[in-house]
Amino acid sequence: MAINDTYQIIDRQSYLANMSAINVWHYQQTVLGTGASQCVNLNNAFIAAILPTLVQTQLSTVTHLVLETINLTTPGDFENRPLINSVGTQPGEGMPPYVSWAFTLYRASRLSRNGYKRIVGVPEALVSNGIAIPAAAAYLTAFAGVLASPITDPASGAVFKPVIYRKFATSTGGQPGTFDIAAGVYGGVSTQNTRKFGRGA
Repeated sequence: MAINDTYQIIDRQSYLANMSAINVWHYQQTVLGTGASQCVNLNNAFIAAILPTLVQTQLSTVTHLVLETINLTTPGDFENRPLINSVGTQPGEGMPPYVSWAFTLYRASRLSRNGYKRIVGVPEALVSNGIAIPAAAAYLTAFAGVLASPITDPASGAVFKPVIYRKFATSTGGQPGTFDIAAGVYGGVSTQNTRKFGRGA
């Protein structure tokens, strides 16, 4: 466990009681925290900084179940954190489960592609003619803001910055590694094909 170690979080969610969804996040450590596990510290930071703004964009039928967090640099550092009372805050009916809020993680250089997040649990009441209504702007803008911001564990002092992660080299010469994010931006109402019936979880 060291400065610049890279971490992966899998945020497992349920939607409408019988469907599952995941979002995958990558962070790089910039300040070490106290304690035996930096994955524990990262989960603390994620719960404090990301989840509160994320659930404000989601229906109350979305439940965040567990954070599965691993240190990609140090195999012995990992934690599965069950989540309690981490549910969407928006009432009412939802769009079809493959409809999502789309966010772009804009790259800081041409060394990598942009990153993307598709968030499940879009409320019908916040969408009109395929576009988020003005009442949704505060939630979506707040969440876009935390996508590119470092997060801090209030207990240990550990700090992690979000990154774009490339696991394999590309056919055009791109190398594996982590890449800085310049900005997180809300992009619109979109779809996630793997969330369509018959296409995966």
